Amino acid sequence: MASPVPYAIPTPTAIDALNDHAYEMRHQDTRQALAICLEARALATKIDYQRGMAQSLFLTSLCQFILGQNEHLIESSLQAAGRALIMV
Repeated sequence: MASPVPYAIPTPTAIDALNDHAYEMRHQDTRQALAICLEARALATKIDYQRGMAQSLFLTSLCQFILGQNEHLIESSLQAAGRALIMV
């Protein structure tokens, strides 16, 4: 029986790659890009990677805007991204 693969700790490089991928697909498949942003934010939060959190929050608000989602959600995401960028 094979031993289980140890859980890999996310890296800033991997999180940046997810955010870059989400940005590239924002117009082709906005819902998928939004899902990738949320994944990147969760991973960035797990390792307290401020730049990754800020970038994913910005991309989340961008995807929400493209999808025409609630303006309040978009504004909240942009404000959170702005606060996170100030901390970086």
